[in-house]
Amino acid sequence: TLEDITGLTFDLVVPANLPGTARILAWMAIQCATSGGSPATGAWAININSVDKQEIQRYLSGSNDVGSLVVFGGATGLSNGTYTVKGRHRRVSGASTVVDDVAQLFAQVVME
Repeated sequence: TLEDITGLTFDLVVPANLPGTARILAWMAIQCATSGGSPATGAWAININSVDKQEIQRYLSGSNDVGSLVVFGGATGLSNGTYTVKGRHRRVSGASTVVDDVAQLFAQVVME
């Protein structure tokens, strides 16, 4: 099950004065590793208003393997209001815990 990444949550506001609908474009950059010496596979996804977007997986071969990845997500047809954007992760397989050494989440509202 995907879990929220601590500190990677914020709200975006779609203003009421837009002439139509809006979309959110979001991307997340991750540097990851394992906390043990065993291999593990992790997965990351962007969540917009409680909906997880496409998950990206990364295999880490053990304690000396550091990986990086970029995840994209978005939502369309949005009316005015506040939308919550989160970075999420999980361990898919393996004995070690997958940790996020560096994680950055970016998002913007654009008109459709």
